Amino acid sequence: MFSNISKNIRIGQFIIFSHVSHLDKLIFAKNLAVMVKSGLTIPEALDVAYEQAISKRMKKVVGKLIKKTSAGYPLHKGLSDFPDDFDTFFINIVRIGEESGTLEENLNYLAQQLEKESTLRSKVRSAMIYPILVLVITFVLGGFLAYVILPKLINVFNSLNFSLPLSTRILLWLAAVVRDHGAIILASIIFTIFFIRFLLKSRLVRPYWHRFILFLPFFGQLNRNVNMVRIARNLGLLLKSGLPIHEALNITSNNLISETYKSKLNKVKSNIQKGESISLSLETFAPTIFPKVVDKIIAVGEKTGKLEESLLYLADFYEKEVDAQIKNLSVILEPALLIFIGLVVAFIVLAIITPIYKFTGSLRK
Repeated sequence: MFSNISKNIRIGQFIIFSHVSHLDKLIFAKNLAVMVKSGLTIPEALDVAYEQAISKRMKKVVGKLIKKTSAGYPLHKGLSDFPDDFDTFFINIVRIGEESGTLEENLNYLAQQLEKESTLRSKVRSAMIYPILVLVITFVLGGFLAYVILPKLINVFNSLNFSLPLSTRILLWLAAVVRDHGAIILASIIFTIFFIRFLLKSRLVRPYWHRFILFLPFFGQLNRNVNMVRIARNLGLLLKSGLPIHEALNITSNNLISETYKSKLNKVKSNIQKGESISLSLETFAPTIFPKVVDKIIAVGEKTGKLEESLLYLADFYEKEVDAQIKNLSVILEPALLIFIGLVVAFIVLAIITPIYKFTGSLRK
């Protein structure tokens, strides 16, 4: 029975990880929920989870969890020994389940959350694969053409006894630069990519970069919607599990990637501790960060005492928005890329064919 659960989950990743993968945690939560429901003790359930673990890292972690729980420690205490593998959201959902006697239900919530997060990541990633692949192939072929083919044409075109067209002169100049300085250019590009990645991850630049992303055309809206899905779903599940609002906000904030949204949620938490409602606190932010519809729906949830249901509704709503945007992204990018590649090819063909045409024309004369 337990092996069927693993088989139903798509396994298309590497087996060895430096830390527990998203897929590992998903299978772990699903299997553990079923085993707890079957009446097994936590150490017994972990024994089965050990056999079901995919990666070596997960087996190692579960092995240590078995020792910890067998010694009488609760599961969440064992999980907290692995902060790089299990985030505070995962640990606190398990803790609340153990303390309230609803561990099975909370593990099911956790598995559903992880599955939805996995689906969201997959959709965003798959939408970006095609344009990135096309651009990489274009630049690789362009580099090969400029480094191998075009330099051979330089001497041929330079030997012609008439002035070359502007497009040909530009192409030959590029070919000469690549031929003479290709290794330096390639090394500079690689260094620049790694330096920019390092810079964008630094504490000084990261907050500004995350805010800049939110206001990019199209991608900014997609990024905002993805953040709204994560905030609403995590916060809704934590509240549904019985966690106090300020603690739920703190955990939700800590599990976000965007420094902008982390900062805003921390301000909301501070305002709530002063006695302000969530909806009133959100109204102080720009509608581009937290849309007005979020304020209104959360206000209704606070008035009716069903805040967690309102948040989970918002998560589903914005998840549909993300789906629609990803579909639109494919519709927009595919023709744009085709036009870009067509223009590059047309420029190269024009630059090569035009002088040849002029030369054959002069021979006829």
